Amino acid sequence: MQVMEHVLSGAGGDVKSETVVLTYFCCHMNVEDNGMLCQDRSRRESHVVIIWRTADVGQQWPPHANLNWPSLTLSIDQSDSNLNDIVSLPSVNEEEINAMSNNRKKKPFIMGKKVKNDHQQDPSKLQVVDPFDSSLPLPSFNTFYACCLIACLAIACYINSLPGEFVFDDVEAITGNQDLLPNTSFSALFQHDFWGTPIDSIHSHKSYRPLTVLSFKLNSMMMGKLNAQAFHWVNIILHAIICIQYYFFARTLFTACIHPFPHGQQSHDGQTISTPLRAPFLAALIFTIHPIHTECVASIVGRAELLAAIFYFLAFSSYQRSLQTEFDEDGRPQRVQWSYQILTLIFAAIAMLCKEQGITIMGFCLVYDLLINCRFHPFLIFRSSSSYSSMNEKQNSWVRSLLYRALFVLLGTSSAIYFRYLIMKSGPPQFRPSDNPASFEESRFIRMLNYNYIYTIHAWLLISPNWLCFDWSMGCIPLIKTVFDYRCLFPVLFWIIVAIVICSNCSSNKPSSRLINISLACAIIPFIPASNILFRVGFVIAERVLYLPSVGYCILLTYSFCVLSRREGLNKAILAGIVVLLIGYTCKTVKRNTQWLNSEALFVSALDICPLNAKVHYNIGKVYSDSGKELLAEEYYRKAISLEPNYEQALNNLGNLLKDRKAFDEAEQYLKRAVQLRKDFAAAWMNLGIVQSDLGKFKEAENSLRTATVHRSYYPDAYYNLGNLYIATNELSKSEAAFIKAISQTEHHKLAWNNLVLMLFNTGNLERAERYARRGIQENANFSEMHHLLGNVLGKQKKYKEAIHHFELAMLSHPDDPALYANLGVVYHLNQNPTQAEFYYKKALSIDPNFKTARDNISKLKREKPNVG
Repeated sequence: MQVMEHVLSGAGGDVKSETVVLTYFCCHMNVEDNGMLCQDRSRRESHVVIIWRTADVGQQWPPHANLNWPSLTLSIDQSDSNLNDIVSLPSVNEEEINAMSNNRKKKPFIMGKKVKNDHQQDPSKLQVVDPFDSSLPLPSFNTFYACCLIACLAIACYINSLPGEFVFDDVEAITGNQDLLPNTSFSALFQHDFWGTPIDSIHSHKSYRPLTVLSFKLNSMMMGKLNAQAFHWVNIILHAIICIQYYFFARTLFTACIHPFPHGQQSHDGQTISTPLRAPFLAALIFTIHPIHTECVASIVGRAELLAAIFYFLAFSSYQRSLQTEFDEDGRPQRVQWSYQILTLIFAAIAMLCKEQGITIMGFCLVYDLLINCRFHPFLIFRSSSSYSSMNEKQNSWVRSLLYRALFVLLGTSSAIYFRYLIMKSGPPQFRPSDNPASFEESRFIRMLNYNYIYTIHAWLLISPNWLCFDWSMGCIPLIKTVFDYRCLFPVLFWIIVAIVICSNCSSNKPSSRLINISLACAIIPFIPASNILFRVGFVIAERVLYLPSVGYCILLTYSFCVLSRREGLNKAILAGIVVLLIGYTCKTVKRNTQWLNSEALFVSALDICPLNAKVHYNIGKVYSDSGKELLAEEYYRKAISLEPNYEQALNNLGNLLKDRKAFDEAEQYLKRAVQLRKDFAAAWMNLGIVQSDLGKFKEAENSLRTATVHRSYYPDAYYNLGNLYIATNELSKSEAAFIKAISQTEHHKLAWNNLVLMLFNTGNLERAERYARRGIQENANFSEMHHLLGNVLGKQKKYKEAIHHFELAMLSHPDDPALYANLGVVYHLNQNPTQAEFYYKKALSIDPNFKTARDNISKLKREKPNVG
């Protein structure tokens, strides 16, 4: 009988598929605090000690090292074993292990003898007990305490985001979204995009997320108004829930990768599986505090990613549950619970209706099924194709089951994507070159070169989230135009590293390889919709799209800590590194939250990251313009235009700013450039019409305002300005029609109501003026200006008592308006009440001593009534 010798070393070696009798002569090892066997740390090379147990678990071994150990029989399968795996003998106690470690200078080795296959050991009795994290210098919490700590940390990290306002995209998606108004039906949510635009409109962004908008609407209804703090609370709570889900998700992956039967907490024969606790806890901590998540949590519109993530994890849990039925002798699922498979598809569809990225969970579930449940590795299949081609009917059962599951996943995913495509109706969204410059490059090679550079930056943001910016478009990342650009080295290096990792792990079926492979799948699959591969996206880099990919990154980072912690003498250094990482991430997250508190802080913070981004300067200018700092606003608008001369929004806003400063000629030039660049820019057409009207170019102004209403049919501001234009040209019937059109589109356009009534009053149409004034008051609560106008109309009609009533109502809102007191004095004057008339004239003069009308009227009153005063 042939005897073979194999020395156990760090390189290890695959054992042929045969039954082997192993005899241990001597060994040296270290023992973890929990009594588990581990790699030898007394030498630089990583020696591995393997101990198999026999069926006779009651057999006791002498507690000393110099002995002849009994021969143990077992079966090792090539696809499942490697001599680097560490296996325990439950019947060996710590005292015996210590005795075995006395002789530490001898190199461990084994001798084996080939025997027949008629007395194989049941492989289910072999248990891998090194759960990656056995030497990780962290405490091991039970599930309840771990979840409590994770949830508390999630809330603590983001509690300072509560005072935050509605900023950036929040303004358009929430405060400016008509779908959130109480009188808007719930059905409208399913007909409009994320921003409230009809989904079939050519102007729609095509981001169909009705369930996220529904959560916004419910949030608003519960508070009775758009309360930013309430919205932030919901986001923080959702993030805490996701972090707890992630803890269980990570625990599932770590457990499934180290045990041959990755189907929950027990193998198919009922054997209890040792569950890693330290590694999932550390991964969850890193995920909880990672600064890349601040956009999703601190920005209210980031709720789309949060809701999608919740159903993403629910779908995975349901898919995993569907496989816990019947297994073959190797632990591969032979049957499936289709009710849970259907539930998986439902959760995935819900995730997609929260954020399009959610549908990628179906792809991840399929990869998880292949790599973990079925331990399916293409490289190993090619190396041993004969073993797979000769599988019997019983062995083929798991393959058939896998094919059925894969077919279900593919059909379900295809149906969901097709449904999503049908919803777009008018086609995919139309983006501009400034949104995603690389995607508009004519050369496919240059496009792909820039895409890969962008992927590299996304990966770097996960590793080192120091470059956080609300927007990365325009000139934030200059395009790579040639292969001689030094930045080409970064994507090349990135893909070399990825290729090495994938190739080195796909050719092995070790637990560590399975964990690395599935973690890479976690990171890559959710990122595919944002990669520009399937379709053009409307951004260059977006931190929000890394919320789900960070799931895989956090597991990879945790595993690297586990590997390093196995080295002798590094425990303190590893612990210090973990503490520094957690503290650093937490501080960065808390600081970034403060930058999301208001628009000015957010936009100014971006100057350090993307000083060449015209949109950053534009948004800072807009903030200063809204706060009345016109000179600063003009400076930033001009800077934005210098960086991006064809930036039509900056041109429009600068033109509008110059219009307010009466610089009409320069304003007209900028506004004309804006409409030339974008023919359907309705706001610019309206502003151009206003400027041309002020310049006396009435025909051109009318054409510009009419063009604005063509490109935006619902545009009450344009009709209001058109009404003002017709007053200037004395076309009063057209003016009345334009004002009526404005208030028919929105009953709350107070300026249109005001000018309509004022025009009718000035032209002597008192009855119609009174009718429209009463309607305006009815449609708009606290409309003090209209009470003032109605008082004048009623006074003109000699309805003095009612006129006095409306003047007094107007005074409640504007107690310091001298015109109100002067007009009320006129009513008392006409009503033959000189005492009250004099009182109100003097009241007006006390507020404004130079109010000529009041001074003239009091002089007239004294002439008529010499005894007054």
